[in-house]
Amino acid sequence: MTEVIFFDPKLEFVQRESSKVLEFVKIKIIIVINLISVSKSRIWENGAELLIRRLEGVLKEGKRCLLLLSGGSAVNLYQRLAEYIDKSQFGSENLAVGQADERFQPDSPDEVNYRAIEKSGLIRVLKKKNISIYKIFQTENLAQSAGQYSRILDDLFKKYDYRMTVLGIGRDGHTAGLLPGYKHEWDKKTWVVGYENNGLYRQRISITAKTIGRLDYGMVVISGEEKREAMGKITGRRGNIDKIPGLLIHKIRQVDLVTEIKRGGNRN
Repeated sequence: MTEVIFFDPKLEFVQRESSKVLEFVKIKIIIVINLISVSKSRIWENGAELLIRRLEGVLKEGKRCLLLLSGGSAVNLYQRLAEYIDKSQFGSENLAVGQADERFQPDSPDEVNYRAIEKSGLIRVLKKKNISIYKIFQTENLAQSAGQYSRILDDLFKKYDYRMTVLGIGRDGHTAGLLPGYKHEWDKKTWVVGYENNGLYRQRISITAKTIGRLDYGMVVISGEEKREAMGKITGRRGNIDKIPGLLIHKIRQVDLVTEIKRGGNRN
């Protein structure tokens, strides 16, 4: 079942160059979030199907696509994504893949998000098709690694005209590497930030609220009954982004939010 839970036309100023004169033009931006209820047994399959359908649409439109991947539970989508890309017409000229967030821990390389993505088989397929992969490096220090990746994304957002992401939502309402209570650290004007926190993974590198607001499409998966409260706040737009960073998905132009959590208190 699909339900449109948020439809918001808003006016936004953009720059347009006309006859060598730079002017500001007011355009209407439509933001839509589709809530898609599925069975628990098919949540990852359904999520992958929707993501692939979006990629097929981008390919038909002849756009160049940048896809930013999260770690965590979202990794469950990537085996099916790898199988699709392997058979598709995507190549180095029309697709690039990067990370949305990373645990910065050079001393524990097997516990980082990139390694989890690699285990899905996706990295192998991307290399096979010569599709560029932009990883967050576990070198130098936290600030230098984040700064380096921020510069990379600055360049990629200029080169690619359609920007997508895959995001999960934590039981505390976090998304990507944006943790509750740390808005002062991650709500910056840069594309990427690195910051320290008191959580399980003490050093995080993540795309910022600014970056999320520049995305054209988001595949968001919320799986697990323990996330019911967070999902209710996000879909109901209750709270603020410091306490519920997942509210930032409302800044993405179109979102497919896939979940097995039934609204209204019914459980699977």
